[in-house]
Amino acid sequence: MEEIIGHKKIIDYFKLLYKNKRLGSLYLFIGEEGIGKKKVAKYIALLINCLNSQPPCFNCSNCLNILKGLSLDIIEVNPKNSIGIDEIREIQRRIQFKNFSLPYKVVIIDSADKLTTEASSALLKTLEEPPVNTLIFLITALPQNIAPAIISRSQRIYFKLSFLQVKKLSLKIGMPERESDFFLKIFDGRLSFLKDREFYLEKRNFLKGSFSDFKEEERNSLKEAVFLLMYFLRDCLIFKAGFKDKIINSDLEFKIKNYSQNFSLRDLEEKIKELFIIYQSLDNININLANNLIRAVLA
Repeated sequence: MEEIIGHKKIIDYFKLLYKNKRLGSLYLFIGEEGIGKKKVAKYIALLINCLNSQPPCFNCSNCLNILKGLSLDIIEVNPKNSIGIDEIREIQRRIQFKNFSLPYKVVIIDSADKLTTEASSALLKTLEEPPVNTLIFLITALPQNIAPAIISRSQRIYFKLSFLQVKKLSLKIGMPERESDFFLKIFDGRLSFLKDREFYLEKRNFLKGSFSDFKEEERNSLKEAVFLLMYFLRDCLIFKAGFKDKIINSDLEFKIKNYSQNFSLRDLEEKIKELFIIYQSLDNININLANNLIRAVLA
């Protein structure tokens, strides 16, 4: 099984529940995409079904069948679009049968916010009289899209990683350290940068060139460029104020230093304000005019 980064307190909590025979029937795992919610749910499935006295061992027949996806008592729903009533009826059918080989049946429903109204109603009926020794894990990054009646019946577990844990994860997937530092700073330690990484890497290239040549043809692309420019100017302001270690675009330090030398702190503050006004107006002004205004601000 892949290494779980962080979430030790959550895992220890479930170990305690299992040891004291106080496991519930429905848990709602809430947290950013990619933070490890499903990994933890699968780890718990191993923990409560392991044959070893120190679970999970990852080597007994139960653990190996779960890890290989061969256990009929582990039910996963991984939707591409919505989760309809047919998927919930299939779950209902399977959990009514006697356990095939494991002590506990485990249902893991990923992206539970995609449950349709009908599917939510069907799931609620299952929760009214949950089968013995069955755990249901609902996994979501958007709990506001889940029916309140389901949320009220669930035990909510919130997932969050520290800045250092997110950095460890980004380095583990092969991201260069400087690149990792940039994304962690600009996204304030949130994992959402993994989804937008390639886009922002490509977009940042224009920061390395001459601002007099700046030009964007598409409105959405222009908005992202202005967003990145505001962070560049923010770095110039912070660098000039003497806080070099706080800049986000650390790989552009030489350009930040040269650019900031041409302006006072007050000038840089005004440039950021002007760019923000342009950013707010981008949906309503001509693209060419917007490009000209941006170049004028940066000059």
